Amino acid sequence: TKKRKTLASDKTLTKQKVQPGAALRLEPVRNTLFKQFLEKLYEEAEGRVQDKLWDQALEKLQELHEYDPRFPDPKGLRKLAELSLTPSAAPVAGISWGLVLGGVALAGTLAVGAVAVVGGGGYILYRASQHEERYTPPPPAPTEPSGGGNLQPHTGDVQVTLEWYNEADLDLHVYDPNDDEIYFDNPRIASGGELDVDANYPCEYATSSPLENVYWPRGGAPSGKYQVYVHYIIDCMDEGPVDFRVTVRVNEEVLDTYSGTISLDERVFITSFEY
Repeated sequence: TKKRKTLASDKTLTKQKVQPGAALRLEPVRNTLFKQFLEKLYEEAEGRVQDKLWDQALEKLQELHEYDPRFPDPKGLRKLAELSLTPSAAPVAGISWGLVLGGVALAGTLAVGAVAVVGGGGYILYRASQHEERYTPPPPAPTEPSGGGNLQPHTGDVQVTLEWYNEADLDLHVYDPNDDEIYFDNPRIASGGELDVDANYPCEYATSSPLENVYWPRGGAPSGKYQVYVHYIIDCMDEGPVDFRVTVRVNEEVLDTYSGTISLDERVFITSFEY
């Protein structure tokens, strides 16, 4: 709480008058006490996910998704929420977890230091703790090319697409003529470029046919030199070099295609081109 007090295991956020939208930081406590608190919360919340709660939660998630695309697009979230939770499955610090929604869990990582957002009725949306220098969001809906989702990569004046062939996490980096960089931690830049598809992070939701995409909309790309890099950031238990392909399109026509192999922690220059 703001007074740095630990809630007893028989207390709930609602009873403590914690309002929807409040930000909480979980601080180190003994794992047994933490587990007791979570079990109590799940027992109270079980079976109470109603349409009103969903509407409130999805509205909050839409705000988070618009602010940071690494949060999931709320479309299709109900289907993911079919994963159920029992009190015996209540996690302790460091156990893989994620979004808690009225007793329903969506995977991520819940650990000491995680940031939580309180949803309607005292339920909690946990934003996962920092890992590998970036946050672990609940899983986004995959794109159509990377596994059957309902999102398509955009095209326009300039489009750069990275494809690879296993469940490792590769990241696409594109620099515009102003030397501004687009990548997972900076998905939009001033010139109008955007990373609209990011794949295989977190590893629990990796696909074997991933795709990442950066584009500038029609009439929006600045003139000058663009540079493209690929970074192999996490192996996701799929060890060894990874084959990949980068396709550059200008005015919706393929300018060139580049194929290569990359190893873990390697960052490779792919190409530069003029627009």
